[in-house]
Amino acid sequence: DYMEGKMATTKIEVKSKGEKSFDLTVYKREGSFDGRQKTAESLPSDPDIPAMGDVTSFDVAVFGEAKSVTLGGKAVDFKVCDGKTTFNVCRDAHRESDLTFAVELA
Repeated sequence: DYMEGKMATTKIEVKSKGEKSFDLTVYKREGSFDGRQKTAESLPSDPDIPAMGDVTSFDVAVFGEAKSVTLGGKAVDFKVCDGKTTFNVCRDAHRESDLTFAVELA
């Protein structure tokens, strides 16, 4: 478990491409957590911890109003509300590879 250094990480990186554009890369998740079940030797206070679930979809919020968001040159659906841009990172795509979104601000 985490006390033994086992964990999962997802690196997210932003690289500027100019005054109003940048690439946002979401790297594949690395590592895992198998969970921890109580055993006869466990202390009463040791919790039963379930294993980490599969990769999930999630939303990215960017502070600023985007003019466009693309992934591999293809348009990505996004919403602009209250000065921020939100778009979804699909579970299946995230599971398979690193994803670099090109964001151009208005």
